[in-house]
Amino acid sequence: MNKKISANYHTHTFLCKHAIGNVEDYVKKAISMQYHTIAITDHGPFPKFLQKRLKSRRMSIEQYNEIYLDALQKAKELHKNEICVLSGIEIEYMDELQDKYKEFLSQLDFLVLGQHYIKVDDIYKSIYDELSEDEIHVYAKTVTQAMKSGYFKIIAHPEIFAWNINVWNKLCEEVSNEIIDVAIENNVILEINVNGVRNSFYQRKEFYQNEGINFPYPRREFWEIAKAKNAKVMINDDAHSPNRMNDEYTKYIYDIALKMNLNIVDRIEGIND
Repeated sequence: MNKKISANYHTHTFLCKHAIGNVEDYVKKAISMQYHTIAITDHGPFPKFLQKRLKSRRMSIEQYNEIYLDALQKAKELHKNEICVLSGIEIEYMDELQDKYKEFLSQLDFLVLGQHYIKVDDIYKSIYDELSEDEIHVYAKTVTQAMKSGYFKIIAHPEIFAWNINVWNKLCEEVSNEIIDVAIENNVILEINVNGVRNSFYQRKEFYQNEGINFPYPRREFWEIAKAKNAKVMINDDAHSPNRMNDEYTKYIYDIALKMNLNIVDRIEGIND
């Protein structure tokens, strides 16, 4: 693995309503940093009934069809001699979306699994809420089913189930092993998501100053298990602004990952080939 950061596969545009920058902004930024690949993977749209139910901030179906796809295709053509521009979305695995994944894949290069909700007793619960032991198992079951489906190339922030868990425990270890094993079996790349560090620094400066303190994510304990199993790992910015690509937080996590001797990859088999 090159010690120079040379790609990013997790970026969000203004369309998601909680980020800034358009497709062209991200591509130009990546070119300026001499990346070989930039993937645009904004939050995928929900059907209107699901969007109304969850009130999740993301692009609409109309914006996806009328703005997003067109912008991606134009960037691919305009910059084909400068950089590999990949098209994708970050999206959840849900019953209500089962008829959409193949359609998305017919229009895009790949999908990123970003499970921000779990279904409990037919009600969706945010992964950022405090989860019971049973709900953490629901998360694990949901993302492992998603990875087995073959629809996803990357799982974003896989250890997000531990968002509200301060002390890593036996349950965390059990669920982590399950997720990592299924990722390996199905050739899904595990993402170290830098945004957990970046957001923690904004909230509490001491997080960044003491490497011994855990972040909401990435969680060192999870990645120690991934290391032991030699799972494929990718470091992504989860950038919600072009200037958050390859920033000090990305470099900080990248250096730690190198010191841990993780199996870091910067290409997706079958996509970057």
